[in-house]
Amino acid sequence: MKLFSALVGMCVLGIAVPSAHKGGRQSDLPCVTPGTQSQITVQAIKLELVRPDSNAIRFRNAVGIAGVDSSIVAVVTDTVICTRIHQVVDSAFQISPPSDTAYLVVLRVGPRFVSFPSVGPSQSALYITDTNFVWKHFVP
Repeated sequence: MKLFSALVGMCVLGIAVPSAHKGGRQSDLPCVTPGTQSQITVQAIKLELVRPDSNAIRFRNAVGIAGVDSSIVAVVTDTVICTRIHQVVDSAFQISPPSDTAYLVVLRVGPRFVSFPSVGPSQSALYITDTNFVWKHFVP
């Protein structure tokens, strides 16, 4: 599984994003539970944390997850966090009006939240924020 080895050079860093919508939704979005296909992406992310090759090391350093133990990667179930992640991603990609349906699986990976679409062809895209909901990286 070399899902990310080709992505190291494509990691988009430092995208300026306006502040996320703070009052655009009437209620929190539920967290998406990973299905079978999403579990493959979750496992690939965990594998990326332990791979010793130079591409994996560069990737981890570039996105701020170097030194994170794969055993602490967790699916987020807090609707407040999931809602904020959706707001940040919607804002980064100028989705307006903001999504009113949850579409991202959200993981806590050490000092980052890593999210990705739960279904569809863009499932290998990763959206990365810090734990203060500041946009950090997009990995296509």
